[in-house]
Amino acid sequence: MRLVKCRKCGTTVMTDDTLLESMIGTMNELNAKAVKAKTGVDKHIYQQQSNQMKKMINQVMHRTSAIEL
Repeated sequence: MRLVKCRKCGTTVMTDDTLLESMIGTMNELNAKAVKAKTGVDKHIYQQQSNQMKKMINQVMHRTSAIEL
């Protein structure tokens, strides 16, 4: 378990490490692929996927904080 502060509402909540760690790991892999991409199109696709992962992480944190309140 880990304490995480929600960026949207500011509350601090306990979260499951495995879910967030796997999502953050996936986001980091996508960022690494974007850096190594040879064409601009591939780089843009990887960046979009990374941004979607970041949004999902924020939603999970916010929903978790909303449930615990």
